[in-house]
Amino acid sequence: MNPLRRLIPIAFLLLACSVSSASAQDSVVVMQFRAIEAEGYRLSVPDNWRYIQGRGDGPDFHLELSGIAFPATFKDGPLIATVFLMPFDATDLDDAVIGTLDGYRKNADRVFETEKDEAYEYRLKDGSRASILKTRFFRKSKELHQIRYDLIVYSETAKKAYDLTFSIQFADPTYSIENEIDIEAGIKKLFGSFELK
Repeated sequence: MNPLRRLIPIAFLLLACSVSSASAQDSVVVMQFRAIEAEGYRLSVPDNWRYIQGRGDGPDFHLELSGIAFPATFKDGPLIATVFLMPFDATDLDDAVIGTLDGYRKNADRVFETEKDEAYEYRLKDGSRASILKTRFFRKSKELHQIRYDLIVYSETAKKAYDLTFSIQFADPTYSIENEIDIEAGIKKLFGSFELK
């Protein structure tokens, strides 16, 4: 995958792109997508992302993106990009957000540079309220810096909260990856594919 600036988010969740053929006729290259469904949700992701089914005691699934939607290395260090989804108990969306934010800080493996995480209001395609959380920290066990985006959703039907997480880890302490790769554009497309059932 070509790691040129701004091209990665396009490959990250591009539904289709037009290319010119040698005969000057336009053709459409369509990526294959995988539908991921469970009792309370569905989303669609590129089929070439490595899919790992959960074992029932943690996330429902993991998707590995390193070397596929993102380069395997960044600034002479490893780059680890993953997506996973965790269902969890909560009474409503606000309770789910507070629980997630509290959970961030209880992990002794994480060193936070700032006191607060970023939080944004978000709407799913059906208009349901959701929140996007963004946090940055250093992972002592891996000796890598990490940016994590969480889409927090609460289903009134299932009476359950869902945390769809995108995580990217790297060695560069300056977090320059945020200026060199438009991560947020890809996040919007990923989170935009999530639906409650």
